[in-house]
Amino acid sequence: MIDTTFVILLRGVTPSGKSMVPMAPLRLALAKAGLGSAQTYIQSGNIIATSDPTQSALERLVHEVIGKKFGGDIAVVSRSAEQFAGILKRNPFLDSDGLRCY
Repeated sequence: MIDTTFVILLRGVTPSGKSMVPMAPLRLALAKAGLGSAQTYIQSGNIIATSDPTQSALERLVHEVIGKKFGGDIAVVSRSAEQFAGILKRNPFLDSDGLRCY
């Protein structure tokens, strides 16, 4: 099977409080669950990893890992790197001056 690179977004992850998911332990837990090359960006809840399951299976897996390891019910959305690149390419704000694009 060929692994696909996915961008995985966690909804509502915070640096502290009830929705806290520490990124370093999360990377380790995801690697143990079979995801390859898991990388995170600061405490953002943004992950890049390789996987061979379907997008929906990947989302379920990440959700289950977070629930078992950290508790809570964090929503997980994933897109393949190819899908994500297409989303960025269709950004309707690309032509803006950048001052009001947050």
